[in-house]
Amino acid sequence: MDGGADPALARVVYTPFLADAVALLQHTHHEGPPLTAPISVFGGDDDPIVAPELFEEWAGYTAAGTHVHLHPGRRSLAAVGGRRSSGFVTPQCWNARSRPA
Repeated sequence: MDGGADPALARVVYTPFLADAVALLQHTHHEGPPLTAPISVFGGDDDPIVAPELFEEWAGYTAAGTHVHLHPGRRSLAAVGGRRSSGFVTPQCWNARSRPA
């Protein structure tokens, strides 16, 4: 490797972030009833962009409970890495899948 970014890896890492950014920029919030599914929120306890106490605000968007998972440092799922992040994201997905909406 020549020290440059691996294009395949860059696509895997940055494509979800770009999709999220586009969705955020195009989103218009409309009031509605809370979700009937639980929400899992993942973040770092030293996040420079979103204060950890703000993660709890997701609870206002669901009637089924919110689970906040704080990890040490300024971490995001991308910073933690695929294999390590799947260790705590995958069980949440399986638990949600096993509960009827």
